[in-house]
Amino acid sequence: MKQINWSDHILNFVAVIMGVSMAFYISSSSERQKEKRELTHILTSLIDELQEDRETFDEYQITSNENQSKALGDVLQRLVSGNTDSLELKFSNAITINNYHPFGVTFKSISYSGKLELIDDFELRTEISNYHELMASEAMLRGEAQYNFFMNQLMPWMIKNTSLVNPDVSKLVGNDELINILILYKSMLDNKLRSYYDLSEAAGTLEEKLNHLLSEE
Repeated sequence: MKQINWSDHILNFVAVIMGVSMAFYISSSSERQKEKRELTHILTSLIDELQEDRETFDEYQITSNENQSKALGDVLQRLVSGNTDSLELKFSNAITINNYHPFGVTFKSISYSGKLELIDDFELRTEISNYHELMASEAMLRGEAQYNFFMNQLMPWMIKNTSLVNPDVSKLVGNDELINILILYKSMLDNKLRSYYDLSEAAGTLEEKLNHLLSEE
């Protein structure tokens, strides 16, 4: 009867187990490194887009819409009081439209691919989602409401009641219908402007948190 060399069997078994474990470890380590690189790229892209959003709001959109709101307030005051001094120029400046909302290209990409989950912090993921899916969408809807009101209410009134090239301001002063239209238009503008304030603040906060997370990678 042939004697079995149990030592060789045990050593071979241990070698196989170690080989499988080593292969699994290398594969897992490689996957972790890949995810880490992907997360770094995602964070960098999100930060860049947030910075662009914040700069757009702070350096142009908020200022231009604030100026328009003030101009509308001035026009309304002149229409009520009957002061026609430079009213034609002030009126044309008051009814311009400046709209913007974050497009969130990176956010949409990582949401569709499921890579948003690479950010372990649930609260941070929620903040990112709220910024793009709630706050940005709200700003977009308010901008669209202002634009639609402009096209469907304000412009038709202007076309019907005065010349767009050389408006007769005497027809504008004290006109209750126009005053009501402009009050509603200013209200829509101010609501949109408040969304821009909130988005700018949220973009700054998120940018700071993502930079902190990136520094830990």
